[in-house]
Amino acid sequence: MAKRKRDRATRFIELKRQVIANTGLSEDSPRVAYLAVLALRAERITEAAINDDEIDVAELLAIKDTIEQMSPEPTHNIEIQYCKRLFGVCQFCHRLNQLDEFVDGSPPEPPRLLPPPSGNGADHG
Repeated sequence: MAKRKRDRATRFIELKRQVIANTGLSEDSPRVAYLAVLALRAERITEAAINDDEIDVAELLAIKDTIEQMSPEPTHNIEIQYCKRLFGVCQFCHRLNQLDEFVDGSPPEPPRLLPPPSGNGADHG
């Protein structure tokens, strides 16, 4: 019995670490402990279902909904770099070169389109 309580306590601490890592909440936030308790309860219900025991599906769904409501939006560390493609002809080999130039801050302006030619080119004026 003592080993089982120790295992649950260890699992609770692991779940708290997972909650902190996944949500970015501080360790002393009360939501961390609540979310870890809910996750632990959901795990126990899932284990009971796997063992073919009777479970309360409504309780499991309520736990899932509560976890979703209490969890902040996940934070993602995405770094965006804008670049524009430069084209040029090599003065030595006369091949077309393509280079990416990184632009800090905002995205580069889209290329400007030339106006459509007027007429068929035969009339000059």
